Amino acid sequence: MHNDQENPETGFEGDAEPEEPAEKVTAGQLLREARETRLLSIQEVAEELHLTRHYIQALEADQHDKLPGEVFARGYTRSYARLLDLDPEHLLKLHDRFGERRLARKEEAIKRHARRRMDKNRPWIMVSGVAFIALAVALWFFSGQPEQTGPVPESAVPAAGIDGAGDENDASLGLPDAPALNADGGINETAILPESLPGRPRDSRFDVNWSGDDSLIIVALSDSWIEIEGQDASHRFHEQVLDGSVLHLTGDAPFSLLLEDARAVELHFNGRLIDISNNVRDDNSARLTLGL
Repeated sequence: MHNDQENPETGFEGDAEPEEPAEKVTAGQLLREARETRLLSIQEVAEELHLTRHYIQALEADQHDKLPGEVFARGYTRSYARLLDLDPEHLLKLHDRFGERRLARKEEAIKRHARRRMDKNRPWIMVSGVAFIALAVALWFFSGQPEQTGPVPESAVPAAGIDGAGDENDASLGLPDAPALNADGGINETAILPESLPGRPRDSRFDVNWSGDDSLIIVALSDSWIEIEGQDASHRFHEQVLDGSVLHLTGDAPFSLLLEDARAVELHFNGRLIDISNNVRDDNSARLTLGL
């Protein structure tokens, strides 16, 4: 028999989610086992239910995010169960339990990410506190010194040049240059990453390295849940990216993206800013594929 079920979800390295206990059977597993017992192929089931092969594979893999919505996911599950002479209500209960467990894992991943970010920022907070105390002590010490009285020597007054003297010093106060462009007009990726953006802490950058040379940079303008899948089924990234964070992913395109808050992120693919305004849905989410 062919196994059409994809690999389980994974997040950042070191944050892999624990596997579900074996006794927690899902609706997708029951559907796949019943189909294989009846010697039916995925194509045969898809034609019988008037659905695509991808939808049948998503149902059997419990990947409900690949379906049009929760209402459709429940309807497809009910129809599939009836086709295989299974109890639709029992499978819908398993479907709901799986969704609840997945939501709980997502919330736990968000909490884990927030705790990790707080732990990384704690040393900087302590250093800033010590520096503030040292500055306060220095100001208190020098404010106690007697003020100098009497006329100010002429040598202490800077002379004003009549031909624009001093312009050379003023030139050093100019604003920093704008980010450089590549030879083909694309944005230089190094100008987007945190170490080259003033005011953005280094720990706000996350690197995900898959095999390949394509580059995807996502700048979070506010908190947003992001899901990315590569060509290899094992290349999956599901994580809450917090405000101010920058995700830098390298690998082989195409990349399939699901953005829960599409207006809260900025995408750069291979050095070019991507306009996703046409992909934004009514609920402000967006699903798109880059690099096809």
